[in-house]
Amino acid sequence: MDPLWDQIWFLTDNGGYFLYKDQKDRYIRLQRPFFREQRRSEDLNSSMTGNDWQDIPGTDRARILPLTRKPDVCCSNAYLIATEREIVIIDTGADEAQMETIVSTVEALTAGQPRPICLLFTHCHLDHCLQAIRRRSWIEEKDVFVFAHIAAAEALESGDESQTVADIFKWEIEPLRVDVRLHAGDEHEVALGNGETIVLEHQEHAAFPVDRLTFPSGNLISVYATPGHSPDSVCIRVGDHLFIGDLLFSANPGVAGLHRWDPGALLTTVEGVRRILTAGGIALCWNGHGRALTVPDTLRALEKLEGDLERMKAAGSFDGVRLRESVEYAQDMLDEAKRLFPVIAGRIYYLSYYLEVLGEVEEAERYQHLIESDTIDAFITDFDAFTAEFREGRKIDVQFVLKAVQVAAKIEGAFGQGLGDPAVDTSLVRRASRLLTDCLHTVCAFDPPDPAVPVDLVSLMAEFVGRLSDPSYLNEALVAAAEDEEAFRSALVQRIAHLPLFEGVRITFLRDADSLMVLTRPERLCDGLTAVIESLTAAGAEEIAVSVRGTGESVSLAVQSGALHADWPYLRACRRRFARCGGRCDLRTIQGMPALVLDFTREPVSR
Repeated sequence: MDPLWDQIWFLTDNGGYFLYKDQKDRYIRLQRPFFREQRRSEDLNSSMTGNDWQDIPGTDRARILPLTRKPDVCCSNAYLIATEREIVIIDTGADEAQMETIVSTVEALTAGQPRPICLLFTHCHLDHCLQAIRRRSWIEEKDVFVFAHIAAAEALESGDESQTVADIFKWEIEPLRVDVRLHAGDEHEVALGNGETIVLEHQEHAAFPVDRLTFPSGNLISVYATPGHSPDSVCIRVGDHLFIGDLLFSANPGVAGLHRWDPGALLTTVEGVRRILTAGGIALCWNGHGRALTVPDTLRALEKLEGDLERMKAAGSFDGVRLRESVEYAQDMLDEAKRLFPVIAGRIYYLSYYLEVLGEVEEAERYQHLIESDTIDAFITDFDAFTAEFREGRKIDVQFVLKAVQVAAKIEGAFGQGLGDPAVDTSLVRRASRLLTDCLHTVCAFDPPDPAVPVDLVSLMAEFVGRLSDPSYLNEALVAAAEDEEAFRSALVQRIAHLPLFEGVRITFLRDADSLMVLTRPERLCDGLTAVIESLTAAGAEEIAVSVRGTGESVSLAVQSGALHADWPYLRACRRRFARCGGRCDLRTIQGMPALVLDFTREPVSR
């Protein structure tokens, strides 16, 4: 092994520095902080931003108290609207502290001036209505009139765990009474119990069906049926304000594919909301999560949503099974990212150091800034801290998965052009890229973009094992480029960047047939095997045997090493990785030696 590399591969960090050795066995220390002080995440109960009562233009003295939060998948915003004749609540959210604010505010308003209280839901997902379910006694005590789309009413009154996504959140629910079913096609007056009424009219708006509610104060609330995110989703207009629920987040990973998500209906809804906004009269759009948006900002967000829908329309069902698979992937992703990205960064620093020694100062400088490695470190450290909270039970599964998708996207952005630079080991580049994109694919149930093809596993493994410890092809490329300065510099960079990791390891290849055909993704398979052999080398393996054997309709690919054992920590990650290659992965013992075995179905030989 190259003496300049021995510390960077097996010791990626020491007190915030990368350590190297030069040829005279002197240590070189390059400052590059790797671990960051873990930042404490904010508690959900203190995540609400400061909000004050404000007038709603286009109404008769209606005011709004927005209880908006930093975006949080476990709890929506809530909104209180008050006039002298009624109080309207739009969504309650799921956070207990937020509900306490709603209760105390309503109690204060009604203490001096009793008036009817109405509760409207933008849809029945629990992050919007759990506290209404939990505080049913308060709703009954205050004679709160509950309004919901007819599909939401049916789900809430039956305690439907799928439609309310209680099965995703793993929250227990009980049925909630709904007084008024909207978009049921009827028109009537709703008696409020104090002699006052709300007049309900149903109309076919140019964009959507709309139920119009005329309140005792004379103020009008329009409830538009806007399905897609869920069949019961609605947008609510009060004067110049439009409450759009989860519309803008409907194509996000982990949201797309929820029970009865409908991308076709969502596209129709996007166009309808766009028509409402461009018709004029709306000044502000209130989101189900996060801050309010101006109309121009909302229109831009709708355009982005259409693009996201085009990419996400093939998303599979995001249910409990998909959630569990996504949690496992996210845990594996963090473990692999903590190993993989420091190695890539270390190799680039190694390359930059040697280029500077050789006088290629400008090229060395370029490689020092090839990737935002400190930024990637910060993302990984932040995710590590979030994972600790998850394992302590302070975060739930769906939060953890959505955080993983977010971190993967950020790392991919910070990696920048490093993913395409020829100086970075192509196997590492592909592994890094797939580590990130496969996170999204797992959450969305997408198939890998590279198709499985018929492959002769014997020939593939013979070539794979032969190239592991033989860099002669890089030397040949260097000689061939000697007459072209630019080509020579590129070949030199690739030669320096290549590190013979397996020089001290004897790797052999065995087979029992000249040809065995399987259906697989060959690049993924070889990259996965490289990762396995790297981990065995790091564990001290001196001999590794790769074998391919055929039995009946099966073909087995085995990697044997004394460094394997029953508690080998990477087995789950290997099962996930090699399942995408068409192989069923397990640990076995073959002729007294531990082995990681991939079983494939034999493909018939085409004639």
